[in-house]
Amino acid sequence: RRLEGRGGGPSRLEGPRRAVAGPGRAGAAPPPLVMQVVGGGDESPVRRLLRELAGRLGGEYVGSSSYDPRCRHVVVVNVKRTEKLLAGLAAGAWLLKPSWAEASAAAGAWLPEEAHELFSAGEATAPCGRGLLWLGAPRAHRLARPQRGGGVFVGQTFALDPEVVPPPAQLRRIIEAGGGAVLEQGAPLREGAIAVVPDGADASHPLAQEATRAQASRVGPNELLGRLVGLGVASLAG
Repeated sequence: RRLEGRGGGPSRLEGPRRAVAGPGRAGAAPPPLVMQVVGGGDESPVRRLLRELAGRLGGEYVGSSSYDPRCRHVVVVNVKRTEKLLAGLAAGAWLLKPSWAEASAAAGAWLPEEAHELFSAGEATAPCGRGLLWLGAPRAHRLARPQRGGGVFVGQTFALDPEVVPPPAQLRRIIEAGGGAVLEQGAPLREGAIAVVPDGADASHPLAQEATRAQASRVGPNELLGRLVGLGVASLAG
């Protein structure tokens, strides 16, 4: 993955400086602050600011278009149905407004995140690709992470058909960000696994037939990813 920083190197400095100490054992080093951005273009002001702050306040800005599994802070300039947005939701990461970076720059330290979380109470939504993002989803997934012991897919095993959209490599990163496991292509299905078949595929699809024989369930990518963005995600993701 490509890391962006001044002079082409990574924007990285150990020991993030925080205005308020985060949770952890007394005397323990703070967890690494790894940040990514959704939307705004490669040279958006928010990306430039995060690169600068990573060097000044500590942390690491990762400019890759793929989700970095270490990332727990995703700054959302525009709500877009991208791998980073979906993987951040699956991981129960902080999804933050750009105001978090701006306020932290003014304060000279990384500020507490909650006041800047991408969140709205009730049933408010935002356009997200061809569908909608329920604006309660980021907080619901984040708060559920400690109870589940991981992300949305923790404890679940998936088999991906090679023809699924998003492509298997991208879907795998989203699932693994959520704590799920993905079988290698051609590995036998087992009872309790979940076969991900192309949207619209019926029971005659080869992977669907294998799922039936193995007493595994099957799902299409749209339904699977809908568990991340839809209203009532806490119950769907359980």
